[in-house]
Amino acid sequence: MQEEVRLARRCFAQIERLTTVMASYPPGHPVVENAVQGLRDAFYQFFELTDRLTVQIHPHWMDLYGAGETVWETQEPRDYCFALSRDGVYLIHILAGVDDTELRQLVSVLNELVDQRDMSTDAVSMLFEAGFRYISYDAIDESLALLAGLDNDVRNRDTREEQEAIEELFNEAFDKELDERVGSGQGMEADFEVRLQRRGEKQMKLEVGSRQFLQLDDQARAHLEDLKRGFTEHHELEHRQGEVLSALLGARPRAKLRRGAVAQIGNVMGALLETNAPWEALSFLKLIHRWRDKFQVEVAGELKEAVKECFTQTRIHALNKQVATAGQGPRRAILQMYNALHLEAASEGLIEVLGWDLEDEARDDILRYVRQRARRGLDFIERALPRVAGERAAPLVELLVGLMPRSRPLLLDVIKGQMEPSLKLKALVALRGTWSDVNEVRDVLVPLVRGSHSGLRLEALRALAAATPAHVLRVVEPLLDARLARRPDEEVRELVGVLVAHGGPAAVEKLRELVQRRGIVADEEQELAVAIVKAMIKSPTPEVVQLLEAVAKDWLVAGRIRSTCKEIVELMQ
Repeated sequence: MQEEVRLARRCFAQIERLTTVMASYPPGHPVVENAVQGLRDAFYQFFELTDRLTVQIHPHWMDLYGAGETVWETQEPRDYCFALSRDGVYLIHILAGVDDTELRQLVSVLNELVDQRDMSTDAVSMLFEAGFRYISYDAIDESLALLAGLDNDVRNRDTREEQEAIEELFNEAFDKELDERVGSGQGMEADFEVRLQRRGEKQMKLEVGSRQFLQLDDQARAHLEDLKRGFTEHHELEHRQGEVLSALLGARPRAKLRRGAVAQIGNVMGALLETNAPWEALSFLKLIHRWRDKFQVEVAGELKEAVKECFTQTRIHALNKQVATAGQGPRRAILQMYNALHLEAASEGLIEVLGWDLEDEARDDILRYVRQRARRGLDFIERALPRVAGERAAPLVELLVGLMPRSRPLLLDVIKGQMEPSLKLKALVALRGTWSDVNEVRDVLVPLVRGSHSGLRLEALRALAAATPAHVLRVVEPLLDARLARRPDEEVRELVGVLVAHGGPAAVEKLRELVQRRGIVADEEQELAVAIVKAMIKSPTPEVVQLLEAVAKDWLVAGRIRSTCKEIVELMQ
């Protein structure tokens, strides 16, 4: 374990070096390339010990998960650990197989988080959109953390004294300006204006709770106070209802009133889901938990059930239709809401959406989402798979191929189901080397070997020969008839080659019976014999050469067969 800790520290020291270098030098500069090489070597050395590097994120340091040893820390007030932790990312997994491209992309994401020039993004969004294959993360969505009754707010890491000082500053500023407006006759309406329409401003509000606030100058404090006032006093009816209902639940009412408040919260969420901005339902859910510490124990379970009931099949269908047709912003907002709330029914519906006629960008976003959800399990894909048929299932089959070996049972369903032959062939190729179950070979491969599709026959024959070579002759023998001569040359050569390689003397004798035709021979039998002889050129074993020489010298065999045997023997020598 100590060796893993040492190498993990080296990996993150190299990441820190590359973040500094990439911020100072242009892409492709030798200094950058040397830093990338050092980072790659560090990870490769770590992966000689294990196949996964998992770190737990804290505000200003990282621990090797399971060991409790610090592998990276800093004294800087802002760093990428701070940004990741603030946005709810608590674990990062880097798997063996990660390459230079993904490591560069990861460092770019970390640099952007520290730089934070674009306030419209957060760590979870950037990691999700990066679409890593060998880097993954676990994040606590604030609304889910609160629903689960977690005591610690992932965005609030101040001491109690600091919280009180910050709140006092806010209250003083708010009361002072409110008194001035009332005294001047301007009224109070302007104070309830919604001022946080942009995501960036909301994120700035969330950062108000940091220790840095106490060190800001007066102008910066005034700006943040204004943002907080705009965020906490909502003009929208739904948000006001949420605040009232949250406060009501915080008063620990009797069971009937408590259930009524929870039901009303569900009704408001349902109404938000039917608007042009359904993702606001997630923002509304976060508002509900301002009083979470005062909620009764039963409220968490009742809220979860209310949220679940909001997402009816009709609403999910409408949301999925919007995912398929809307622009990038709304589409990703809905997908992130699905991901945050772990909506299995919605994920299942998106599998069917993959079969629609989609823009490439929309399809990529949905596939990225499905791939991320698939890390937690493939049940939702298994349930939806029978409802996706024909060529529409192509993106889904490609996704399942990429998820091997976990997706093997589903790929078997593809092969056995009513899918296009081209998709079955893709699934069959993905299963190479995995046919250890004799029953599967009998029930899946043997019917394909004797089937009507040439590509499937050929791939199934190869799999059969690799899995159960002793049964090749028994399975293939019924195929050695007149129809074989009309099949593609590649398939005939493969079939004969497999017979010769795995069938033993019995297979050679069977081929002799088909080739050494004496006397008057029908045209179909001659065609079959010639096809088999030509196919033997790929199997120049001593037994095959001896067979061909014997037939070439047998004057009782039809002339066309003898001449073909003689020609093939000469080519083999």
